[in-house]
Amino acid sequence: MISLRNIPVVLGCFSILCTLIYCQGDNLPPNPYDDIENPDGLSTDSIPLASIEGLQAKVFGPTCANSGCHDGTFEPDFRTLESSYNSLVYQPIIKNYVNNPLSYRALPFDASNSMILRRLQEDIDGISGIMPLATEPDSDWESNKDEYLQGLEDWINQGCPDIFGNPSTSPDFLPQLKGFQITASGSSTPFPRAENYAILAPSATQSIDLWFSLSDASANPLNVDSLYLSYSRDDFSNAFGYAIQNAGSATFEDYYGNSSSYSYKVTIPNPDQLFVENVFVFAQVRANDGINPAVLLPGPVTLPHVKNYYSFRCVN
Repeated sequence: MISLRNIPVVLGCFSILCTLIYCQGDNLPPNPYDDIENPDGLSTDSIPLASIEGLQAKVFGPTCANSGCHDGTFEPDFRTLESSYNSLVYQPIIKNYVNNPLSYRALPFDASNSMILRRLQEDIDGISGIMPLATEPDSDWESNKDEYLQGLEDWINQGCPDIFGNPSTSPDFLPQLKGFQITASGSSTPFPRAENYAILAPSATQSIDLWFSLSDASANPLNVDSLYLSYSRDDFSNAFGYAIQNAGSATFEDYYGNSSSYSYKVTIPNPDQLFVENVFVFAQVRANDGINPAVLLPGPVTLPHVKNYYSFRCVN
């Protein structure tokens, strides 16, 4: 196997790339996969509490999204990870202090002035009560409340990072990558995923379509221009680069388990000639909403299991 550092990033030049990949010799460079953590060993059990994903799993979902409470009936909406993030960070407050009101439910880098933390610790007007007003019989809120409050405080003081680990520095949120699917070109049926989230692409497939779903809160048109594929989960400096095409709309399940529109695609002919069989290939896209700087998703600080969702491997 030839290290990617010796493979130029050339769009569309598949024959050259294939030749480079399959060259053999006595003095091969170091195996580029030896130092990569095996994605098969990854588990979502390692999700830190002080993250939007950890808080959704431990606090917002089981404790706050109960029927008749924050289940979409009124904001904040804690039904999903997306709705929790979008209805907390830089969002205005409905029930506030009469004197010295706060500005936001969650103010990045400032937990002491974030209403969500206040509502879980005090009765702000003497009649509203301390949240949660009620919990389910199997809730562990009371036994773990101090730990959960600390996790929420830490997340806010770290800048309310989104699922990709990017802190929120303004109400104009960064674009969000919602889903990744692969089909045989022309097919509407996505390939299956392994237990570690990675997509399993059959090696015999003559051509594959890599589909991406993104969202953005900005009113500006979202520009998603580049896809990068790397054998390393954390190093894309020598990745393959592709131009992304806006491909209309296909509908698949997204990372959150919801049905979403996939509007961005890259077609790769002869994937078994381009990628080493059974070796993980990690995907990253570049998006620009015209307000924030262009962002790479997943990025350097994204948790490993999320990066693993945006990966695939060619299998027999």
